[in-house]
Amino acid sequence: MELKSIQHGDDQKAGFETPGGDKNVISWISKDYEEFSRGKYWNFGMILLVIILAIGGIILNSWTFSLAIVVFAIVYYLIHKSSSTDLPVEISEIGVKIGNKYFPYAQISAFSLDLSGPSRKVIFYLKNDLLGERNLYLFETDPAIVKAYLIKKIPEVEKKSDTLVEMLNKLLKI
Repeated sequence: MELKSIQHGDDQKAGFETPGGDKNVISWISKDYEEFSRGKYWNFGMILLVIILAIGGIILNSWTFSLAIVVFAIVYYLIHKSSSTDLPVEISEIGVKIGNKYFPYAQISAFSLDLSGPSRKVIFYLKNDLLGERNLYLFETDPAIVKAYLIKKIPEVEKKSDTLVEMLNKLLKI
């Protein structure tokens, strides 16, 4: 059996082509992660928090804690100093392409929609993936269209409640 290669050029605008010649049905541009608008007070508060925690660690004779806090702050700054990159999402008849990774429906156990708040997203629960789930922000894409198509291919599950880490991320805008 001969496999077709992924098309590049003008055909890519119309949709990606999988080895079986499958064309995408729904596509949009998502982001790597949710971006929050942070003001100068947020930046000042976080710098002050890092300094207080680092000095507290040194005073309590726990220099490794201080080092971990400072390294975390530096890595966070380096990752978030630029904006989130665009992530093309394409849903086809036989799978979902997220960026340059392709997931056949057999690798996706379920999906759910989170329409609460300003950041509407579709969540894919993956079977054999390290992270286990992928959050894709819908932005201007109509969630009813996405749901109507995906429900024919994979089961929809009720969105799990936010974990403590997710709630803190939203609260602290990190």
